[in-house]
Amino acid sequence: MATLEKIRSKAGLLVTTIGLALFAFIIGDLFTGGQTFWRQSQDKVVTINGERVTTETFQKNVDDMTEIYKMQSGQNSLPAEYVQQINQQVYENIIREALIGEEAEKLGMSVSKAELADLVSGDHISPILQQMPFFRNQETGAFDKTLLTNFVNSVVSIEAGAEGQAASAELEQARRFWMFWEKSIKKQRLEDKYTSMLSNIIMPNSLDVKAQFEGGVTSVDFVYAKQNLSTIPDSAVTVSKSEITKYYDKVKDLRFKQDATRSIKYFSVDILPSEEDFAAANEDITKAREEFSTTKDVADFVNLNSETPYFDAFVAVNSFPEDERQFVLNGKVDDVYGPYLEENTYKMFRLMAVTSAPDSVKARHIMIPMQDEVKSLQLADSLLNVLNNGGDFAKLALEFSADRNSAQNGGEIGWFTEIAALRGIGLEFKNACFEAPLNKFFTIRTTYGISIAQVTDKTKNIQKAKVAEYAVAVTPSSRTFQKIYGEINQFIAVNNTIEMIDKAAPEKGYNIMIEPNLSGASYNLGTIQDARQAVRWAFQNKPGKISEVFETTNKFIVVAVVGETPAGYTPLAKVESSIKRELAAPKKAEKIVAELSAKNLSSLADYAQAMSSSVDTAKFVTFNTNRITGIGSEAILSGSAPFAQPNQLSAPLAGKNAVYVYSVYNKTESDAPFNAETEKQTLEGNLTYRLMYQSMQVLRNRADIQDYRVNFY
Repeated sequence: MATLEKIRSKAGLLVTTIGLALFAFIIGDLFTGGQTFWRQSQDKVVTINGERVTTETFQKNVDDMTEIYKMQSGQNSLPAEYVQQINQQVYENIIREALIGEEAEKLGMSVSKAELADLVSGDHISPILQQMPFFRNQETGAFDKTLLTNFVNSVVSIEAGAEGQAASAELEQARRFWMFWEKSIKKQRLEDKYTSMLSNIIMPNSLDVKAQFEGGVTSVDFVYAKQNLSTIPDSAVTVSKSEITKYYDKVKDLRFKQDATRSIKYFSVDILPSEEDFAAANEDITKAREEFSTTKDVADFVNLNSETPYFDAFVAVNSFPEDERQFVLNGKVDDVYGPYLEENTYKMFRLMAVTSAPDSVKARHIMIPMQDEVKSLQLADSLLNVLNNGGDFAKLALEFSADRNSAQNGGEIGWFTEIAALRGIGLEFKNACFEAPLNKFFTIRTTYGISIAQVTDKTKNIQKAKVAEYAVAVTPSSRTFQKIYGEINQFIAVNNTIEMIDKAAPEKGYNIMIEPNLSGASYNLGTIQDARQAVRWAFQNKPGKISEVFETTNKFIVVAVVGETPAGYTPLAKVESSIKRELAAPKKAEKIVAELSAKNLSSLADYAQAMSSSVDTAKFVTFNTNRITGIGSEAILSGSAPFAQPNQLSAPLAGKNAVYVYSVYNKTESDAPFNAETEKQTLEGNLTYRLMYQSMQVLRNRADIQDYRVNFY
């Protein structure tokens, strides 16, 4: 009872304590939830009209496309520039898909399951699939639907979990390959529908078709003189601030919309080997010289220790550089030449053998893969027997050879040297071909299978030598690396403002570079490759900041942010001078026209003299000509010359880039008959091509697209 009474007496305090605990729990959860929400809201690579694409989604697309590139190229890893291209392609694809998807949804446009099935396995196979080499007949090169059907069935069996077994890595890769292209085909079909709808709206009518034809009937040749607008100084015409502002406001949505940019200064320092590094490399190769000179197993010694592998092949003596050639000609077997320095690499050679033999041989082969050794050997024996009894090598190669490139040419490999054979098919093939007598059929087991070969020709015997090369590259040591890094760090520690760096850099030998409009999508700084980390830093820091030292493949970089331009429109101040030049152009043309007209000149030669130019010729110009040879795009000429009277001098005409005076000296009328259907197809093709590009540009200009890739990639 006493305990209960005590609890009752403290009830108010207890309730308060519990309430505070509950409040702390709730508010803590709220803050935690808020942090989670904040992190989620920041997880965006790009937003398109408010819809965000997360890093997970973006990375999955990148991974899928990377796998496709690897499968198609046969590479296990991709160069850095490929990775950059894939990231950019994925970004563009995401935007394109989103914008066209929005428009299609408004129009009730979609791609049904039945329609997609028809594109991938029905009667209207997508051109994307038809163009893939995987689905083309190796003999004819034509699309083979059976190959596609077999591939699709294998993928379906994976998805169905055939026989309850997990798919092999190879089949799983095939499934990913198929899913990628199936999705791409669906996107492409939707885009085709959208473009087709737009095309039908603006497709040419009969009058357009007739005008297109008539615009190409009359062709003229003319002589002309011109005065470039640049001959008039900018000070000779006046362009007001209000004109510039008005023009900027008129075209800024089309021309001056931009992503965020940074203005930066940077300098780079090459990571080069020091004198100590050269001395160390020289010492290494000097120590290796004795063993290199005496070892019985040169190939293993070179392959284990040298920068270059051992090539067990004879090479024409006359193909060696002069010093090495003299060594080969005058030395004895097992003599060593070097070491010597060549382009940051110490080298030495050991003469392994000399001979007189053909430099090259010409051969053909039938390659049989070793999928089943017994069956492959039996097939090789059978084919060899057929050939020895007069069989047609070319037909057998076309039917049985796994090397389809040579099979299409009767099994012919062509001419090759020992080195080429060694690098191409292997040591066994090289040895057999250079030792075989002419026209004899023989078999060779290689890493690719069994080749039935025949040497059909040889060059005459020449001096050849087999040499072993031992090379030690001079590379910056960790000590050199740290020394260069330390010097740069010390420099930016002492010179900790942009102004101080500008002043001190020349004394240190650092060349300050300027990038006034660095894009967040950039991976490079000028000619410096793989500088993405420096670009990211520039977008994550404010003007006045100086970066730490960044490392690329062979350089250190230091970056300073000078200015920033937010996403939106390029500021008028940055484009004012270019707008002023643009607006000044027609005023300059008007001034030139007025001055020339006032002179009342009567010949083209007089005009050329007044224009400080010469008389030139343009030929085959029609109303439909877009670009005139030697002149470029000048509508004033292609629009008027075909209708001018021959041998009459035109008045001075203001063009985009110059003022022209011309005289037509030849006019030709085409007698080609009018074919409405042909003309329509040509016009439709031109319009559709322009429409595909311009419609996407319109959608992009209307859209609110925010690029955040620089925060993650």
